[in-house]
Amino acid sequence: MTQGFLLFAHNNGVIDYVKLARICAKRIKKILHKSVTLVTDSPVDFPEFDNVITVDIDKSNKRNIDSVIQPFYNISRLDSFRLSPYDETIVIDVDYIVNSDTLNQYFNNTESFLMGEGVYNLHNYETDEIPMLGMSMKWATTLYFKKDYVAETIFNQAKLIKENYNFYRELYKFKASNYRNDYAFTIAEHIVKGLNSSDSLPKINFLELTTDEILHTDGERFVCLVNHQPMVFKNVDLHFFNKKTILDFEKELS
Repeated sequence: MTQGFLLFAHNNGVIDYVKLARICAKRIKKILHKSVTLVTDSPVDFPEFDNVITVDIDKSNKRNIDSVIQPFYNISRLDSFRLSPYDETIVIDVDYIVNSDTLNQYFNNTESFLMGEGVYNLHNYETDEIPMLGMSMKWATTLYFKKDYVAETIFNQAKLIKENYNFYRELYKFKASNYRNDYAFTIAEHIVKGLNSSDSLPKINFLELTTDEILHTDGERFVCLVNHQPMVFKNVDLHFFNKKTILDFEKELS
């Protein structure tokens, strides 16, 4: 049975997502010892990737970052099931720093589909929960799936939700007007798995502000500025909203 990671990287003129993907892939290889496939919209040839899949992308989505509207090319993740070359796949954001073997433990799972249960806000040590019609939104920052009928049905349902986004936004009572994979996959899993959708990947350690940054790292121990306070992390995965700080430490993280 083949197992591997699927990364999506579409440069938007502001952030070099392919470079982020290269950093991410190197850490997957070093720490988790798994194959890595890159999905991108421009041909690349880098040794960090075992496979590179080139796709056309929908460039309609945008988001507001510090009052600046930026392109946000995140919709191709809906095609993960079709694109993945693996029997078991874990999809992670390229601004997710692998620094433990946590995700490896979810291969050989009995479930067909899992996603991040939520985020652990490192600013206040609390769990961030975004309500949706009496349930909490999960996070598509991390996705696990098998190449089976249940997972395929969830991905097809997520595409249907994307195509009818305003309808599902009203139905599930969430506020975001721009498309988010988090909402689409949370709803799709709920529709397909029902009460069985409680199983999840672990909560994500999230540094959510653009002012959160890495101050120093040797690749294993991270000294970070979190909400203007220094904090030290080791043997835990970290998800940074501030992508530039990862690029600034490319050498240490590779």
